[in-house]
Amino acid sequence: MQGWRTSMEDAHIHVASLSDDLKQFSLFFVFDGHSGSQFADKIANNYTNFLLRQEPFSKLKDGDPYEPSDISKALTKSFLDFDKLQSADRSLGTSGCTATGVLITPEFFFVANLGDSRTVICSDSKLSFATSDHKPNHEAERHRVLESGGHVTNGRVNGMLAVSRAFGNFEMKRNDDIPQQNQAVSALPDVNVIARSPKDNFIAICCDGVFDVCRNSEVVNFVLRRIPFHSNIKDVAVELTDYSCHRGSKDNLSAMIISFDKSEVRPVPEKVEDNKTMNDEIVTITEEYVNEVFADGKSAYGWETCFHSLDGRHQSDIFTADRTAGYGIAVKKGVIYEEFEKLTVAIRDARRADAQRKMEEEEKNRRLKYEERKRKEEEKLEKQRLKRESAVNRVRSGTKSSSSSDKADSQIERTFPKTLNSSENGEIERVPPKRQSTLSRIRSRISRSSKTNEKSDESKSNGDMKASNIPDKISNLPEMKEPKDKTHSKEKRKSFFN
Repeated sequence: MQGWRTSMEDAHIHVASLSDDLKQFSLFFVFDGHSGSQFADKIANNYTNFLLRQEPFSKLKDGDPYEPSDISKALTKSFLDFDKLQSADRSLGTSGCTATGVLITPEFFFVANLGDSRTVICSDSKLSFATSDHKPNHEAERHRVLESGGHVTNGRVNGMLAVSRAFGNFEMKRNDDIPQQNQAVSALPDVNVIARSPKDNFIAICCDGVFDVCRNSEVVNFVLRRIPFHSNIKDVAVELTDYSCHRGSKDNLSAMIISFDKSEVRPVPEKVEDNKTMNDEIVTITEEYVNEVFADGKSAYGWETCFHSLDGRHQSDIFTADRTAGYGIAVKKGVIYEEFEKLTVAIRDARRADAQRKMEEEEKNRRLKYEERKRKEEEKLEKQRLKRESAVNRVRSGTKSSSSSDKADSQIERTFPKTLNSSENGEIERVPPKRQSTLSRIRSRISRSSKTNEKSDESKSNGDMKASNIPDKISNLPEMKEPKDKTHSKEKRKSFFN
């Protein structure tokens, strides 16, 4: 499980049959990456074949006798050699990883550990073995770090790495004066050889994200109490990571559980069936909650609120102690989350699709309105064009000389351009209405000017004739004489005004 981290840096190996020649050998490991997932991914993909090339695995077959110490030494050597081989790979950068797991043979468990991930073994329904962490604050680990020239600050090697043994992290393995296993960060694993027993129940291999919030015994008890509710051991591992997340783990979470056929801890059919019924009930109540909080266009995408709400509503009828082995809703966190995410994603997608549909409809309506407005404008412009042509024709028909007609055309075209002009891109260019409104004034002005000119010409020609025919009597009219007594007239005017 990625958990609350932004990326998943864990990897694992689960090989039930090591090879065609070693079908009775199994290999299970969890690799907890840090500073990137590069090294964890690389060792998960390559370590199995690398181990098979080591002695005695390269020659060993099922049924052949072997010394446990040889297997133990081969595991130790394979860790150191694999780490050294990758030191030249620049693509790994500063990444590294811890490792914990087990090589299972018909007679023994070979448990190898490097770092702070852990492997625990449950035998006879109790904790029988657990690996030890490699932390810089441990006396032996701290001593090695200091002897290599490093230091421990704030519980970290050189103030950076929280574990003192790991694959990778080659920037802390640069002291050429000491052996590889004595570097500040060592790739030397602890390998424990444990004889198998008919009372063995299971092996749990988990990263530190689980053990940050759970003790070894708590992990063992959790698995023991949840196995009866599941027909598939994988579901127990999933619940263990959900439970760890519920308890506050903020790390990546990896858990691997290997159960044994001879174990007395087995699934109980009645409990398995009731667990399935509970899952169906959780789906129903989660759907009811989502429909409630998302009604009327509301939004409530926080699934933690859903989790706590369901716990408060159904603690007494669904998440009871007997149905959850005493762990309550915590073991169903994953089921609730999965259903909540499925429902809310469907609602989100439906709302997005509806919003997109509305946007498309609005865009379509805007386009239709635009086209209708454009059509009306074109009709209006066409009417104006026809009106203009009609006006031009009337003006031309009202002129009697070609020069007047040409003058009318020139004046109209200069003041009143064509109403409809085609631009370069084929669109219609509208002439402002203010210019169009001058048509009537231009027409009347040109008409009056033409008529006035004609009348003037006629007057000139007729005036010459009339001037020659003026009667002689006009020249014989008596002269107008001024009054003789001007003084009298002035005095008379003065007396009038006085």
